[in-house]
Amino acid sequence: MMRTSVVTLYTLSVAAALAAAAGGPEFRPGPHPMPVNRCQFSRVCIQPSSAAAGAPNHCAEDLAATDDDPATAAAISAGGDDALEVRFIGAPRWVNQVRVATNAAAFQVEVLDLFKTWRFFGAGVSAGDGSPVDLLGPDSRVLGVRFVPLQSGTKDGAVLLFELSAYFEQVDADGGAAPRGAGSLYYEWINNYPSPSSDLSRCDNDARGLRDQLGWGWQGFGDSDAWEEDFKRDDVGGTNSGFSDAFDLAYFSGHGSSTNDWYYKETRRTLKFGNDDHDDAHTVPGDGRGAWGNGEMEWMAFNACQTMKDWDNRDDWFQCMDGLHLVLGWKTNAKDVNHGYWFGRFMVDNGAFDSAEKVRKAWFHAADFKHGSGYTAFVIGETESMGNDYAWGEGSVNNDPTHNGAYHWWSYDTGAGGGQREGEQPQDAGPQPPPQDAVAFERQGERGLRVLISSTLLAQRGAPTQMPRYTAVPQNIDPAYVRAIADDLCAATQTFCNADIGYDDDQMFINSFDGAYQLRVCATSGGVELQNTAAWMEPVAAPPNLPSASVAPALADNLLSQLQLMPPGAVVTGVDYAYRGEREEVGGTWQHVPGSVFPTAVRVKYQRRLGPSNQWIVSGPGGGMTVALGEGGQMQRIFRAPWRPVTTGPMVNLVPLSTIIAALSTQGADATIDGITADVQTIQIDEVAYGYYEHACDEMQPTLRPAYILNVTLTEQGGDTSTDMLHVWADAPPLRADILSPMEPICVPPGQQLCFQGRAVGGVPPYTLSWDDHIDGDLGAGGSVCHAFAAGAGAPRPQNRHTVRLRVTDSMGAQSTDYVVVCVALPGDMNCDGAVNILDINPLVLALSDPAAYAAQFPDCDISNGDINGDGQTNILDINPFVALVSGG
Repeated sequence: MMRTSVVTLYTLSVAAALAAAAGGPEFRPGPHPMPVNRCQFSRVCIQPSSAAAGAPNHCAEDLAATDDDPATAAAISAGGDDALEVRFIGAPRWVNQVRVATNAAAFQVEVLDLFKTWRFFGAGVSAGDGSPVDLLGPDSRVLGVRFVPLQSGTKDGAVLLFELSAYFEQVDADGGAAPRGAGSLYYEWINNYPSPSSDLSRCDNDARGLRDQLGWGWQGFGDSDAWEEDFKRDDVGGTNSGFSDAFDLAYFSGHGSSTNDWYYKETRRTLKFGNDDHDDAHTVPGDGRGAWGNGEMEWMAFNACQTMKDWDNRDDWFQCMDGLHLVLGWKTNAKDVNHGYWFGRFMVDNGAFDSAEKVRKAWFHAADFKHGSGYTAFVIGETESMGNDYAWGEGSVNNDPTHNGAYHWWSYDTGAGGGQREGEQPQDAGPQPPPQDAVAFERQGERGLRVLISSTLLAQRGAPTQMPRYTAVPQNIDPAYVRAIADDLCAATQTFCNADIGYDDDQMFINSFDGAYQLRVCATSGGVELQNTAAWMEPVAAPPNLPSASVAPALADNLLSQLQLMPPGAVVTGVDYAYRGEREEVGGTWQHVPGSVFPTAVRVKYQRRLGPSNQWIVSGPGGGMTVALGEGGQMQRIFRAPWRPVTTGPMVNLVPLSTIIAALSTQGADATIDGITADVQTIQIDEVAYGYYEHACDEMQPTLRPAYILNVTLTEQGGDTSTDMLHVWADAPPLRADILSPMEPICVPPGQQLCFQGRAVGGVPPYTLSWDDHIDGDLGAGGSVCHAFAAGAGAPRPQNRHTVRLRVTDSMGAQSTDYVVVCVALPGDMNCDGAVNILDINPLVLALSDPAAYAAQFPDCDISNGDINGDGQTNILDINPFVALVSGG
């Protein structure tokens, strides 16, 4: 039966509603979650279907046809060619299903593409009684949906549209329906490495940040509970099928290293773990050969140094693929920062005013956002189309590919100048030989590193002894601030004219959209990103006609000036390229597919300078800017870091370079601002510069402090060498966290309270001290805390070894960490079954006679469980106390 209730725009008639509609572009206070029915939170317009997409029209918001209420309808005038258009407010939205309930006998649905052209989506025939008709179409990222009646369902020609709704629905062949948030994540991270490997500080935040941003189902382990076997194929001693390959995305955060690959019989880059109790401490390419992706996994990500160092490593990691879509990693070293948080943040939309990015592009975007210049992220995919994957529920995802002996690759430099058109070789001089007049600062303590520097460089003759601090001028980053930028863009390019402006859901960014163009402004500090999302890092069939390295800087300067985006103190430091290519195996030899390697964009890189005559370098992720140009010099992307406005503050004395080097020899990477994720043995300082370090836009930074900028050659435990840039605050001795007690080794029974004491040294007091455990979480704050550890969970991890961390923060925001590992077990429980009885006799005998065999047979137990008399050793002196325990004496 025909539905008879016709109510338009709440309680108004269509005519009255359209006449009264304000509905124009404006600031949208939020948050505004991305609607499941894509037609909600939109403008609804009625105008001739023959009109151009940008023609003037009458619009209102949330018209009855989009309210999900079948008892209301919109009436379209009879006898004309009117159509009902739904224009999305905010970001483009993904659509692949449209539902129409109408009395029109025939109709078609169109979608508004990113170039503001209406495209055919599907045609439908209805019974004329308002029953819903579903139209299925391709996955489409669009600006709106349009209903065009082709044949009236009534004698007077009146068309009633009861419901127009649009959805994006996906099915993962590995796991069923995949709405937003239905993906799954597996992660492992390691901060605390046994000596001589250096510790890391932020890998837990890195992996858990990815987890929190995705909002997926997850399983994750850290430190001693992170096991190499979880990434290794089952038939060679691994458990890959039940762990990393049982999830859509697998993520590793820790050291990259090198060792001999047992399968390929060559030295390869590895994922390095903190223990070798579960198979060994290195995941090499041979461990995953032909085993990644034949379960649930679509994407594997390594946030570890140099995993994609060269073609031998990339070719062998590719051989791990068996249904896997992408492997994401680093050609160079990486910083000890929260890369995973931003990788996840950019992969998902945060409301109607945010767009999710492709998995590949999100990896590169996070690299830009947190690393500053000089680092190269690298991605390989089974086919080129795999690079177009979005996360599940966020956009289109390819079907699982078939492994075919060829792969595509993408290289992305965060901005190390140069201009070399192969896109693969670093533009620096590479690792340097040791200086002939080298002064060695030998490693001191478990955390320290060996440091080499020439005596001439160490003397620092003529170097400054004082530098000013700069005070950041507070900015009011609000919608009016963004509107001013949009108005400048409108005046220069006719884009963003009266465009809507809104916060994303976490209010990290204020965004605006105009077709394929996105304007993103960081609400914390004002960093700006302008991107043509249909061009930047998108596939191209042939090499584009890019501006030359000599012409591009002038084009970029002119563009920034036109758009009013050129900041003060910007100096061009080089030109680089975003590259893509294809590799294939021919006769057992890997080679590039002829003609496949070419740049897709040329980028002009700027660095911030401060002081008279721009004398001081500003390094770090907050002190740079890039302009990417594509075909014919067209703008693809402008990425301007915060570039916080500053005033000159007081002069401060600089800490001598020798003090900084001594701190590196005792604290290692912990003495630096942004860490070292290479598994370093020796730091060789090749150049010393004086400047400032500016944080990324998400961090509050009231003061720009002087910093030593050290260009170094790093030598790893395995002998590999690489170049890097280290940053150390220059206006205070490096901050150091020290755990004073307890000292390792320490084991306590479950439930027994254990107290910790720590202190802060160096930095700028006062200090904040906080404690946490990688299993139990927050333990408290202050110089001392006490905690009682529960018994281990048993499965899927024993969780009987707790990594307790002291994190110290000084008054300037500098941080330092220290660790202690606590074993939680019953004395005498040698088989770790939670009880002390006769079943522990044989394990104790084995521990006393052959400790290595005991560790192999009981990998989840700590041999110190046998230290019954508490002298710190498990030996024959523990036999009598053990007998007393078992017998109850």
